[in-house]
Amino acid sequence: MMIFYRSMMLGLAMAVFVMAQRTGCFAAEADKAAAGATEEKTGGGKIIFSKSPIDPANPANLTNSFQAGDTIYGLIQADKSWREIYNAKDKTELGIMIVMEIAGNQTLQYITLKKPEYIDSKQLVLDIAPALDKMTAYNNPDIQFGEGKGNRKIGPIAFTYDLAQLPAGKHKVKFYIKNYGEKPAAGELQIDGADFKFYADLHEKVKAASDTIVTLPRPGMVNKDLESQMGKLLENAGWTNILRIVIVDKDWWLEENRSRYLNTAAAAKGADGQCYWCNLQFTQPKLIDGSWGKLELTKTGVKRNIAEGNVNK
Repeated sequence: MMIFYRSMMLGLAMAVFVMAQRTGCFAAEADKAAAGATEEKTGGGKIIFSKSPIDPANPANLTNSFQAGDTIYGLIQADKSWREIYNAKDKTELGIMIVMEIAGNQTLQYITLKKPEYIDSKQLVLDIAPALDKMTAYNNPDIQFGEGKGNRKIGPIAFTYDLAQLPAGKHKVKFYIKNYGEKPAAGELQIDGADFKFYADLHEKVKAASDTIVTLPRPGMVNKDLESQMGKLLENAGWTNILRIVIVDKDWWLEENRSRYLNTAAAAKGADGQCYWCNLQFTQPKLIDGSWGKLELTKTGVKRNIAEGNVNK
């Protein structure tokens, strides 16, 4: 009887051991699967870099190694057109999410392409820390750079700011396109230095240069009655000498059947004679009877300088 009991207990222990092994294997496989599910799939595109502007038709002098104080230029090369990657079909505007990542910290925002030929391209020039006389960013109204952290425009304004924050040492800087759980194009550079103040100075110069070339966004909708209402609301908010109002959206955006809004931009001249502009948002609440209520000014962006000659361009 005792022999039988020992044999039974030994068999039970072996069964528990085998089950534990299997469970461990299954758990490990589940962990691997979960990790794989959270990883973003990288596509066949790439982002290349140089210390001089890159000709998209003939990229040359490429490098991934930089020293603090170098100018930095990039070129995004996708393996398909942006229209194919984003399944944009017949869209005439398309936002491409650009990400800069350093030590896990991300700066990201959309660059919006506003011409079909840009959407049908497989490439996009990406100024990172350019010389001012070589900078192409911000001077084409058909390529719109969105604002991210600190109301800084994606592109050289945001990128030079982040580079200026780096401590002495060697750093890996990643750039990639983000499309939900995919990275259609990606690239990485390394930058080394004892002092990154060069980029703080360049940041201020790029901002100032952007102010001299910036124009208002192109109108998506022209509605004189709405623009008049918006002007009156701006005057009630303290604006004077309003020069221009542009409705950026082609149609109203709906918010969960509660309200609708339009993104807008406006320019005015201050008492000091300096012209400024900012992004705005106007909203109409939905009433109980299903109609739309009075227009309201719901968001006012950061006011930035604009050359008076550029207000109506």
